[in-house]
Amino acid sequence: MKFACYPDKELIENRKKYFAEINQKNEESNLKYSETRIFQNELLNTLTLVFQNDFKEYL
Repeated sequence: MKFACYPDKELIENRKKYFAEINQKNEESNLKYSETRIFQNELLNTLTLVFQNDFKEYL
């Protein structure tokens, strides 16, 4: 078994920028989310996209 995607420097930098933007939005909105809460929100968004894309005939 192997990964379909291996992170390179560009992917790592994009990830850092993405989460920096999320942290900035949280600060601007005074949400005070923990890293755990941010991770949970991102996981929920990802799973929602997966279900909408892969299981749309069941929704």
